[in-house]
Amino acid sequence: MMLGLDVPEQLVNFTYDFINCLNKPLYQEDMKNQIIKNLIFLVQTLISKQQADEPAEVTKLFRKISYIGRKAMLDIRTSQDCLETILQFFNASFSLKVGESGTDFMKLVCGPVLELVYRTYTDEQYAKGTIIKDVSLEIVELL
Repeated sequence: MMLGLDVPEQLVNFTYDFINCLNKPLYQEDMKNQIIKNLIFLVQTLISKQQADEPAEVTKLFRKISYIGRKAMLDIRTSQDCLETILQFFNASFSLKVGESGTDFMKLVCGPVLELVYRTYTDEQYAKGTIIKDVSLEIVELL
């Protein structure tokens, strides 16, 4: 069976499968950047393919990514890379312009993003000046 990204259901399934790579350790900066770029591309494609009355898939996608980040926080040894990648993706995704304005997109994803950002911003295991705290602060300022 070939993957057809023109079929919305296959695109959603592929995107969910791709998100699961965030559960694995990320050791190289290039790998983190490529994951962020791929996720941005998949979100843009998903947004362009879905109907105006079906914005739920994007919200589910961001909820799942937020959940993976919150779950990663339980293990301080491996959480740093995963959280950094997820927060940078959230920060980059806010630059997407959806439809006539980006406010509709921000309304859709604000809840799941803030669930993770609040936890990383208030968690004492991430000291001020770390990348995670800095990106969390940038996201709060954007919203």
